[in-house]
Amino acid sequence: MQTFVIPHTVNLLATVHGLRDMGIDRQLSQDADGHDCKPAGLPWVPQGDALRGRRSDPGQPRYRPRRRSRAGNNHCPAGEPRRSTPTLTRGYASLPVSLSARGSRVSYPPRMRGQFTGWPEQAMDVLWQLQGEPAHATRELYRADRERLVRQPMIALLNEVADTDPRYEDFSVWHYRTDSWWWQHQGAVIRLGRKIEIGLRFSLDGLRIQGAWWYPDPGQVDTFRKAVATERSGRELSAIVEDVRKKGYDISGDVMKRPPRGYPTDHARTNLLRHRSLIAARPLGCGQWLHTPEAVDRVLSAAADLDALLMWLVRHVKRAA
Repeated sequence: MQTFVIPHTVNLLATVHGLRDMGIDRQLSQDADGHDCKPAGLPWVPQGDALRGRRSDPGQPRYRPRRRSRAGNNHCPAGEPRRSTPTLTRGYASLPVSLSARGSRVSYPPRMRGQFTGWPEQAMDVLWQLQGEPAHATRELYRADRERLVRQPMIALLNEVADTDPRYEDFSVWHYRTDSWWWQHQGAVIRLGRKIEIGLRFSLDGLRIQGAWWYPDPGQVDTFRKAVATERSGRELSAIVEDVRKKGYDISGDVMKRPPRGYPTDHARTNLLRHRSLIAARPLGCGQWLHTPEAVDRVLSAAADLDALLMWLVRHVKRAA
């Protein structure tokens, strides 16, 4: 009886044994401190902490696994549709491009990282073609241009913002959905705490930013009200909200018609007690700066305006059960 050997199997076994002979395997791919490291001459494959959005080695790119969104957990649907996507193979292990939508840092090739130059002027032309209720054929016609000219610059911008302040590293850039609104507006969020985030939206109206605590978890509203009713923290929030309003932000949210039960109707901060969510939003405009790296500075400046409000919410609301 003759024995047949599949050539691919031989090559695979030779490769595996060759790597072991070189001292490169799962157990030996860590440094002396137990951190994941990249064997010389091989593409870096994320392991351990790197797969959870943290880098063991600051010089390595960050990845984050795709998480399944459950209905009701977010203010909008899942961060991206479940569909097959192309892969990136430039210098890294092949990972789906879709990982960039829900990662704390995007797996861009080196030529794209740190090179946000603004939205191209053609991005406005693409969004203009998608106005109204575009047919499916029209969406597919402009899909590649919209990804390249509208969505990818948003990812590059948020990478720049995250490089400036590590608090802004956990972000999502939304994909498109069946509703035409998502094709006409490119949304993104930066998560600072549970249900506390900075939101960005790019459209024909320009760039819009908001700081929000919304769609709260059970218990968060009661925790918020107790902090508002407490003299020290309540007075602090009242002053912060007034300062943000003076900077041109609209203060809104899910507001009750009457004060909540258990609190006096003549409470000094009854207007804040009525809030079941709190949003501060402002349009940043659509000037020529949108097409330049100045957009990063505009976003960081607006984030600084919202910092005191969002940090108050993180301290007093984030840990609610």
